[in-house]
Amino acid sequence: MLKSKNLIKNLSAILLSVIFILSAACISNAAEDKKDNDKPKLIEINYTFQEVVYAVSLLNRIQLGGDEVIPFLKVYNPLMESAEQARKQNKKQADIISVKMSIPAISNLITFTQRATLTGAEAAQFDSIIKKAVENAKKAE
Repeated sequence: MLKSKNLIKNLSAILLSVIFILSAACISNAAEDKKDNDKPKLIEINYTFQEVVYAVSLLNRIQLGGDEVIPFLKVYNPLMESAEQARKQNKKQADIISVKMSIPAISNLITFTQRATLTGAEAAQFDSIIKKAVENAKKAE
């Protein structure tokens, strides 16, 4: 009887150890999967070089709250990087360049640019930037 109690205790301890190890492994794998899923899918938007420069100009004219700095930079930085790369490659205003942004950044691009004050002469270019962003985001969904 004593041996069977010890055997049950030992088996219980082994079983609990196995459950603990498997649980830890599952949690570790879930954490790794979450890291991969945390990287947002980047959407490629093809703008003319002139449109990118204009979008940067619009963003430079808006007011920001302190809590908007990070979302703003996730919009602004890809535009600036694409513009700088285009400048280095001596692209012309009508040349097509690619800007890569996540869907949340595209949404913020629309939100931030809508804050800018426009002239009537800017309406068509503004409309083109927004339409291209929305079309590419819809294709990606």
